[in-house]
Parts: sequence; C-alpha cells; structure tokens
Amino acid sequence: MTGQQSVADRLKDVRVEARGDLDISRHVFMEEPAYILRDPVSFQSHRFSVEDYRILSALRGDHTLSEVFQTLVASGELGGDDEELFYEFVLSLQRLGLLTAPYTDGGSLYKRHMSKLRAKQKSLPMQLLSFKVSLVNPDRFLKRAMPYVRFLFSRTFFAFWLVMVGIAASIVWNRGAAFSDSLSGILAASNLPILWATLVCLKVLHEFGHGFACKYYGGHVPDMGALFMMGTPCAYVDASSSWSFSRRWPRVVVGLGGMYFESLAAITAVFVWASTGPGIVNSVAHQVIVLSSIVTIGFNINPLMRYDGYYILGDLLGLPNLRQMAIKRVQGLAKHYLFGLPKPNNEMSWSLRVILTVFGSLASLYKISITIGLCTVIALKLYWVGLIMGAFMMGTTLFGLLSKACKYLWFSKEIAHRRPYAIAYSVVLLAAGPAILLVAPVPGQVEAVGLVASEQEQIVRLETGVTVDALWVSPGDSVQPGMRLVSLVNDELTDSLRLKESELGKARMELRAIGKNDPVEATKLRCQIEYLSEQVADAQAQLAELEVSAVQTGRIVQSVPVQVRNAYVPAGEPICTVGAGKWQVRAIVNASDLADSRPNIGQTVECKFPAMAGRTIAGRLVKLSPSGSNLVEMPALTQLGGGAIAVDPTTMMAQEPFFELLIEFDEQQATDFLAHGMVANVRFQRGYESVGWFLYRQVLRFKNNLMLG
Repeated sequence: MTGQQSVADRLKDVRVEARGDLDISRHVFMEEPAYILRDPVSFQSHRFSVEDYRILSALRGDHTLSEVFQTLVASGELGGDDEELFYEFVLSLQRLGLLTAPYTDGGSLYKRHMSKLRAKQKSLPMQLLSFKVSLVNPDRFLKRAMPYVRFLFSRTFFAFWLVMVGIAASIVWNRGAAFSDSLSGILAASNLPILWATLVCLKVLHEFGHGFACKYYGGHVPDMGALFMMGTPCAYVDASSSWSFSRRWPRVVVGLGGMYFESLAAITAVFVWASTGPGIVNSVAHQVIVLSSIVTIGFNINPLMRYDGYYILGDLLGLPNLRQMAIKRVQGLAKHYLFGLPKPNNEMSWSLRVILTVFGSLASLYKISITIGLCTVIALKLYWVGLIMGAFMMGTTLFGLLSKACKYLWFSKEIAHRRPYAIAYSVVLLAAGPAILLVAPVPGQVEAVGLVASEQEQIVRLETGVTVDALWVSPGDSVQPGMRLVSLVNDELTDSLRLKESELGKARMELRAIGKNDPVEATKLRCQIEYLSEQVADAQAQLAELEVSAVQTGRIVQSVPVQVRNAYVPAGEPICTVGAGKWQVRAIVNASDLADSRPNIGQTVECKFPAMAGRTIAGRLVKLSPSGSNLVEMPALTQLGGGAIAVDPTTMMAQEPFFELLIEFDEQQATDFLAHGMVANVRFQRGYESVGWFLYRQVLRFKNNLMLG
C-alpha cells in the first residue's frame, strides 16, 4: 500500500484496556455528572464526561478496537462517522498513561521514553531545590488517634473556632504596634535556629491536619514523609484518596485541614504572646503567630502554586485539572486570534472561560517569576551557584518556548492552511525580540520623594529645659524682627531668683542694723550684697531671655503642638520654625533612578502631593548634589515616619547612597496650599534608553548588589 495509513487502519486490530490500578469516582460538577480518574503513580487526576467514560469503560483487552467501535455504534453511543475521533480519543488516553497496550510500537515507545527523559533532565535544577523522601505509612496511627481529634471537625467546635479567631485577631489588632515592632527582629541571626525549628514543627502539624481531615471522611492516607525545599525539611502527606469523595465540601475540608490545624496553633500562640513578657517564650509565640497565619495563608492559599489553594480552587470550580485546562484555553485563544481556529471550551459559561483565561495567563508568568525568585535567593547565599543556575534555567525556558513555538508554526497539521502566515509569525517572533531590545525605548517616569520646606528657615530651639507658658503665633502667621514668638517659664530659675532676692534683702537689713558699730562685719555684708546683686541681675536677665522673638521677616511654618503647651520641654527641642522666601521641595533619589532620569538644572518637573488629593504643580530643579550620601536626614521619608526608605534606626544610614535634589516653585502659585513638611512625589521624564541597555544595566546592578551583600 502506498501513502500513509490512517489512525483507524493502524489501530483497528489493537487490544487495549484501562489500567486496573486507577482510582475512579463519580462526581457532580456544576450540576453535570463526571468521572474522575486518579493515577496513583503520577498523582494526576483526569476528568471525563459521562460519554467519554462510557467509551473508556467499553475498552476490553479481549476485543480489538475495531470490535469495540462497532459495539459502540450498535448501542448508539457513537455514529458511523466518528471512527477517526474514536481512535484519536484512544491515542489521547494512551498519551495520558491510562491504558495497558499489549502491542509494541518501538518507534513511539522510544519517542515517549526520550521525551520523558528530556523532561526529567530539564527539571533537574528544580528537583535539587525541592524533593521528597517517603518515611512512614501513617494510616494506622491516624485511625487510632481519630477518636481523640474527631471533635475538631464538629460544627460546635467550628463555631467555637470562629469566635476564638475573632478574639485572637482583636488582640493582635489592639496590640498592633508591639506586634509589628517584633517583626523587625524575627530574621535576626540569633532567632534563625528557633525560627527554622518552629517552621518544621508547624509544617508537620499542617500535614497531620490534611491526614486527619481525610481520615475523618473515610479516606486512606498511605504515605507521609519529608519534603526538602531549598534545604529546609518540611513534611508532606498523601491525602489523594480525597478525590474519591463524591461530595465537594469534604474535599475542600481536606484541602483546608492543614491551615485549620495551624490556625489552632496560632490562636494558642496569640494568648501566650499577649500574656508573657520579653523572653524566649514570647519570641517563639510571636514566630508561631507569623508562620502559622501570615506566611501559611500567603504560601498555601496561593492557587498559582500546586498546594492547598490550587486544589481548593479546583474543587470549588469543579475542575480537577484546572492548570492544564487553563493553559490549554490560553493556547487555544492564541491559535484562534492568530490563525482563525475555533475558540476552545465554548460550551463553558462566560465566567468560567474568564477564570480559565486569567488563571492560565497568570500561571505561566508565575512559573517564570518563581524560578527567578528561587535563583535570586540562592544567589544571595551562593553567588555563582545562583547566577549559573538562573542563567541555565532562564536559557532553557526561553529556548524551549521558542523551539516549541517554531515547531508548531512550521510543522503542525492544525494550521497547515495558514502556513505562510505561521512562518511570517515565526520570523516576527525571532526578529521582534532583538529589534525591541535594540530600538524600543523604556517607557514611564522616574519618581523621587521629598518634603516641602521654605527657602530660608529659622528653627527656634530651647537652650535649656523650660516650660512653655504661651505661644503667641500659629502656622501661617507673618512675623517681623523682634516680634514675640513664645513665652517660657523656668520654675527653677524663678525660685532661684526669689531666694537670691530674699537673701539680698536680708543682707541689706543687717547692714542698716549694724551701722557704724562694727566696721569689719559691715564690710563683709557690703561684699555679700554686691555678690547677691550680681546674682539677681543675672537671673533677671535669664528670665528676660525666656521671651523668644523673631530675628527675621517671614511666616510661621511649624510650631509646637498644642498638647506641649504648659508642659516641660527638654533643652534642644524646637519650638517653632520661621520660614522666608519661596517654597521648595527637598527630595532625595537613589543612584539608579538618577541615572534613569538624568535631570538637568533648570529642568521643569512635576510634583504631586498625596495630602492634597494628588494635586500637581510644576516646579523647577535648582540644585543637584554632586555626590550621594547614605545618611538620610529626613526621618519622615524613612520607615520610621511611614516612608519607603529603609534605614538603621540608630544611625539613620541607608543601604545605598541618595542624592539630594532641590525643586523651587513660583511663590504665588504654591502659597495657597503648600505646608511645611508635606510629602511630595517629584516626577522626572525618563531619558531615551533602549530596553536592551536598560535590562543590561539592571543585571549589572543586581550582580553588584549580590557581590556587595
């Protein structure tokens, strides 16, 4: 026979049947019945409609595929023109590894073997970062312990749990400042061993939560072991038998069981933390709260990772193979819009199609980002290992994507009718990337942050500790030289003056009483009177200085808070600030943003003020410091004042140098709403720079930061 045989001709005499070790369960998803086949070898789940499952169940090892097809046609399950579709379906089952095939096709078997081998080799770097070690079969232990923990899954205890969660959350909320202060030291070197041990214990508890939940609903838990993630031993448990549960909510409870058990530890830790003082117990309780609530929720509930959140979302949507379906839909949409192929999954609801599209897009991007993130973490500790691993993984990922895309565009039968367009797309795909890197400019703006201040400022400070008696000015008031600003009271100085005046009066009375009767004593009293007079004069002069006056013309831009009035103020504390001249913004920017923006003196910039509902005015750059400094002199811009710049609280030193910029405004334009100390975001237009050069600089900067770290 000449020509290529059809699929039906090649497979009609083959005998196949479903594997006997598959776990099969019937479910109802969105009011439609379906069958879930769970592969105990690959831990993959596959969903089949009722019609597809009937075809699968009709496959028998004692009947050829041709005989099976004729039987299905006779029963009305298939039509006579469905022959090619039937054999394609059988091939898809074989590719999924769900069939036992007694025939030998050396070529296809070798291709499948090599494909799996290449996939395993490509995933080797990820296997080094995360691998499992089976340790024990916990099923018998869980069965014996179930009577003691069964109450945890009762409705009564669940209601009690909700109340306790609310109480624990309110405790942390009310003591938020103390809780957040402890966060700054949680990663201190001295805490890392305890933190590591706490994490391991919590993950063991987490997996027991899954196991007990699965056992509660009658499932089988055959395996438990250690999961090493980047060198940190965690735990895992095989609760895959939950897929055999016909109802949705038991499967969801099994997925939530780990976080539920960890939340019990978190609730207990909250009460321990709130009732103990500084010490090891308080520190461990704080770590348990953070690890079993914030970290666990952010890590396990993330549906883009194949952990609890992914399986819970799949159950809620009724899609056990959510990731595969989502990626398949995204690929199908790309084929539809590029080559005019039919849209995928059109029988699904509009909302479900949107969910699959969004999830598929995010899952692809997340896979790349998590790879880069893991390599970055390794590079922070082992620089060259992380750098080489990152380059290898990114290179293989990009090469794999390009090779698959080109192979599909050049050789796929699916788009044979659009081959010229497909080849054109491949040329664009291979040429557009380098062209964009070489020519396309980097869009966007560069932003610096700063504080509003006056061109000239006089900060009135106290030379000695005194009490504020009266403040004669308020922010916005105009002042002239010699105008009284504040009256102060120094009780110690006043008492000292009264004592010296009393002693001076007493000495004068004694001198008048002695007269000329005792010349020697009179001479002593005159010397004492002279000394006391000088002391009284000095004290009176010091009291007069408590009236603080302005030394320049200007306006009050800042004054002592109302609650400080009539209260003691230590020496050196500012009482008020007198400003003069134009309004300015004193901003700081790091070296990378400075290089991106390339500002010039006299350049017009845009300043946005968050405190004024994002109001924007134009300013002019009048000064740029020639060198940077790690010392940040504006606490309001650091984490201490709610800003984004991280500094050492004791030295105010940042990890990178910052350059100071001075922006000046037209006085008439800015006087209406600007206030001293107001935060301003200064925006600079980014100078022309190609995407490739920008990425190259970012890689160099990242490398330098790693080496410095």
